[in-house]
Amino acid sequence: MNRHSIFLAVVSLGICLGASNCEKNGGSDLDGLEISAEQCRDGEDNDGDGKTDCKDSDCAGFIFCAPDASEELPDPGLFNYTSGSSLDLGDIKASRDFYLPLTNIGQTSITDIELASSNESFSVFPSTIASLAPWTTPDSISLIRLNVQHGIALDGTGFAPLLPMGPNSTTLTVTGKTMDANGSPMDLQVEINVSVNALLLDAEIYCDGNLLEIKDNEGSHVGPTGLGGLGAIRFGECAVNPEIKNVGNVDFQMTAYGYDTDGPRLVKIGETTSIHIEVSTSPAYIDFELDGDNTIPDLDAFDLGNDGNAYFALHI
Repeated sequence: MNRHSIFLAVVSLGICLGASNCEKNGGSDLDGLEISAEQCRDGEDNDGDGKTDCKDSDCAGFIFCAPDASEELPDPGLFNYTSGSSLDLGDIKASRDFYLPLTNIGQTSITDIELASSNESFSVFPSTIASLAPWTTPDSISLIRLNVQHGIALDGTGFAPLLPMGPNSTTLTVTGKTMDANGSPMDLQVEINVSVNALLLDAEIYCDGNLLEIKDNEGSHVGPTGLGGLGAIRFGECAVNPEIKNVGNVDFQMTAYGYDTDGPRLVKIGETTSIHIEVSTSPAYIDFELDGDNTIPDLDAFDLGNDGNAYFALHI
């Protein structure tokens, strides 16, 4: 009898960017799962659900797990075994590509495969695949790329819109066509919820207790030579002793060049730090660097340096 299923590796396999990243804690990415041909006939309960090998529905797509011919054929619509699964890709500091193996674990070729994302900030490539051969052949696997846009355009130049800070998700839909046990056409569909946690470096600047909107200021000045590789840095007017509040979701190191007698300091999420300024002459510029470990900053409020840090200046 024929079994039909399309399988998207929604485990750590799906986020391997290279061979060096495909092992974790000394084990394989298949540890704790029951999805490979080897795991489905090793006599072990690999995923801890109380079912071993062919008794586990995760193994149902393999030929050696097919029921006897005397058994009643299940409804082909039940073969979408992975539909409704969730894939959490974790934190992202900026735009990033993820690579996901798409596998036909059935016995019949799947054709006319289409892939789509419900969120325009999550793009999937390719959008179509002509066919995937049965799992017993090398052509049963295709590598797809999921591009998550968060501040920097990976496909081209310039910047893409920032994701909202925190959780973001898309529904990744994979459809295809195959034949059922009677040789009749049947449609396959898998829907998987894919999520990321978007990190953002962001800060509010207060002068004399009033919020300073640097993003609305069109002025700039030439900062210290080599500072972030920037020729000029946007600035705001501030009377004295500014306060910087971390309103993002990452800690950052802050440096106020030239006038901060306290030197660099760590500003944790939600914390506010005051700058003690000793200025011998006035007016003067104070240049600030915020280092969030390569986390994308609010590009409306800060300049992004070539080193991945955020920069702004205050005119005292």
